[in-house]
Parts: sequence; C-alpha cells; structure tokens
Amino acid sequence: MLTLVMVLALGQVTFIERPLPDVVIGNVTPFTGRTTTNYLHGDVDRDGDSDLILPSGLFLQEKGVYGGAPTKALPPFSQDVDADVYDGKLYYRSHDHLSVYAFEGDTWKLTLEQSLAWPGKAAVLGRSRQKNPSLRFRRFLHDLNSDRIPELVAVDYSGTHLFRLEGEHYKPAGILDLPANIAVSRSAHQSIWPREAREILFPEQQMSCRLVFEGQTFRTVSIRERRKNTTRYAIQSWMLALSDEGTYYAQKTLDDMPKPLPAHLRPCRLNGDNRMDFAGGRWLRSEASPVPTPLYELWATLDGGDTFHVRRAAAYAQFRPHCAFVDFDGDGDMDMITESTQWPRGSVREQLNRFLTESRIEHVIHIYAQDEGKFSPKPDLQHRINFELESPPAKPGVMLSRYEAGSLVSLTGDFNGDGYRDLVVRSAPEELALYLATGWQGFDTKPAWSLAIPRDVDAYVADLNDDGLSDLYLRSRTISTEGETHPGTAYYAQRGTR
Repeated sequence: MLTLVMVLALGQVTFIERPLPDVVIGNVTPFTGRTTTNYLHGDVDRDGDSDLILPSGLFLQEKGVYGGAPTKALPPFSQDVDADVYDGKLYYRSHDHLSVYAFEGDTWKLTLEQSLAWPGKAAVLGRSRQKNPSLRFRRFLHDLNSDRIPELVAVDYSGTHLFRLEGEHYKPAGILDLPANIAVSRSAHQSIWPREAREILFPEQQMSCRLVFEGQTFRTVSIRERRKNTTRYAIQSWMLALSDEGTYYAQKTLDDMPKPLPAHLRPCRLNGDNRMDFAGGRWLRSEASPVPTPLYELWATLDGGDTFHVRRAAAYAQFRPHCAFVDFDGDGDMDMITESTQWPRGSVREQLNRFLTESRIEHVIHIYAQDEGKFSPKPDLQHRINFELESPPAKPGVMLSRYEAGSLVSLTGDFNGDGYRDLVVRSAPEELALYLATGWQGFDTKPAWSLAIPRDVDAYVADLNDDGLSDLYLRSRTISTEGETHPGTAYYAQRGTR
C-alpha cells in the first residue's frame, strides 16, 4: 500500500498530511468548546508520545503522526465491554468481568483479570451474549487519591460505587450517596382486553444527576424542582477521604441551591471559581422587521442566577451556532460567542429576492471577553465572513445544510500554540482556509493556510496526536465499500509556526 506523505506550508502554518481511517469527530458540546470523538489517547508503548486507540485498532505515534493502518488489533472480547485507558493500559469492563492489558513488545499482554460484578450494568451489558459483541469507550477510571493507581467508578440507582486496587485485584471501596430525584420517564400502553392479556405494568423511571470528579472533590448537580418555565438545581460537594479499612467516605463541603432558573439554562463551568455556572440558548421571533426575524438568544449566569448575561444575534431560519463558549485568549475563562447572519435585512421583497436568487450569506462572529466574573457588554472582537453556497436557499444544497449545522466555521482550535483560538472557515464548497488570531485585534486578513477540498468532504478540528496543537481531519461523506474501513485524512499541525 502506498502511504501518502505531504508537507503543506502555505503561509505561516505547516501541516503534515497522512491517511487515517475510522476516526469520527462529532459535534462540539455547546458550553465547553470540546468535540466528541470515537477514540482514546494513551502512551501504550511508553515512548513519551500519545498513541491512538480506535475501535478498529491501535495506531502508534511516530514523529508526531500515525500510520495509515492500525499497528495492532485491540484485545478480543466475547461480550459487550466498555473500555478506558489509564497510564498507557487498556481496561475492559463487562457486566461481570474486568480485564487490563498492557502493550509490550508488539502485542497486548493481559496483566489483570478478575470477576467483578459491575453495579447497574447487568441489565445493559449482560442483556444478550451477542454473536457480534460491541466495544464502547466510556470514562470509568478516576485517580481519586493521586497515587497513580486509578479507582473504578460505577453509578446505579443505589449510589456511586467505588472500587480500589488491593493487592492484585480490585475490591469494593465504598458507596457514595446519589442525591438524584426519581421521575417517571414514560408509561407503557396497557391493554385491558382480552381479559387474559391484562397485566400490571409499572411506569418506567429514571434518575437525573450530573456527577463531577475533580481530584478528591466529588460534586453532584441534580434537579430539585422542575416547572413549566423554570428549573431549580441542587449542588452538593464532598471531599473524599480514605478510611483505615480502605473505604472511601465523603465529608460535605458545600450545599447550594441556586434560585429557580429559566428552563433553557444548563449547568456548566465557564471559569475557575468554586461556583457552578449556568448557560443556554433559545430561539425567538423578532417582530421589528417586515418579516418576523429568527433570533438566537444566548444566556449565561456566573453567580447562580443573581445576574444574567444575555446576547442576541439574528439567525438564519435553521442555523445552530457551532459553539457558544470558548476560551479564546487562553486565560482559563470561557468567552462568549454569538454568530449572526445579515440575511434578514431589507424589505419583504428584498428578502424574497435574496432567497430566490442569491447564493451568498453574510455572517458575523461576535466574541465577548470574560473578565472578573462578567462578560463584556459589547463585542471585544467582530469578524465578518462571506459564504458562497452552491445555489440560492430556494434550491437547498449541501453547503446550506452545513451552514445550518454551524459546521462552516470553527473557533475551537489553536494551531500555532500561542494560546489564542484560530479561525477555520469553509467559505465555498471546495475551499477550506485557516486564519490565525492576532490577539483581541482579530484575525489575519490573509489565510495562513488553505486547501482545495472535494465537495463531499467534511472538515473537523481536533488535537489528533495529543501534542497541544489542534489538527484538521477531512472525511468523505461517501462510505468505502472495501470492508469496514472508512477513509479519512489527518493534517497534523507542526510547531515552529507563528
């Protein structure tokens, strides 16, 4: 097989291009700026560089890139398993079993194997011993006492179960209370005729609670009260400690119940203080123009609901922002981002003519800096972009769907390591460009790098090789028919650029 290696040095950024199959990079979570992925990083060969673990196999890193094919398949499994990585070791858990593998020489070696009943998983992972069992990457390893040996964390209706390594095996190490409310999720239809078909079916229930482990601090965020337009959250924090018997127990350090908040707000962390933040967005209709204009309204509160920061942006009918909060300047605080379109301007006739005949969309990015627990009242940075569609919106194409999904622009990557987020733009169906940030002054007027790409290719931003610099990943929407390999191409950003 011919391996393609290309160094791209157009302008001020250098990339190395390599084929990389089977990577999936999903949407950006709205209030973190982080992408969802289908891979794990871990230095499995102990050479100081992170390797890539995909469901299809292991890719070892060499000189900052991965080869075009997996080095080794993952260890086999006979039932559904969840997988996680810690200190270069691969952990498999099923509903009744735990296995740990280390990559030594050129193969996986089993270093720990034991029976372990996983709370709450028997009904899920053990439901059926399928002919084709599945593997999922899930976070269940946490080093709670900073001893470089991870604890196992499992959650079910009875609480948060902890397991710690004692000798050569993991053993139960305490159960933390789970202050979550139980609510009816749905009630199944019950037939009363014929008589012999009658049976009592209890409604299905669910528990809703967010768990956060930050070192030895354990925090829960649960819904205490939900009404039509408001939600009230309860926030509790504990400090974990280890008893002489080897069991974890928790001492409460915080018990907070913020005011009832608008129902569209969700808990998040937008800065480094000890308070939980809340943010969210909603769509409105403005009646100020001849045609009702869609508005995306972004909300955030950094003080538990005492003060709300609300910013509005005119939106295209189906447009969803790529991300709402990003640490643009690298100071540790998330800055607020809104994206607006100039589409609604003008009279009804002008808007209709634009809908039928124009294939250009004018787009503006606004960034509001966070400083001392508040966001700037006016944008600290504005940047205008023009997108060229394949055709007017009256004849929607792929570019319009990409625009509506917010995937034509990304502010989540830092490609040169200066701490500022750079701008990746797909301004036309076959054009991808990178503009470096110049601090709060904005972005370079000329791209530091650009690439002609096929129309059916989607572009994503992620740190593929875990070196601290963001990379690009291009993947075709056309799925390969050769086996189960899904082709893709990685562009690894190189250090030493401006």
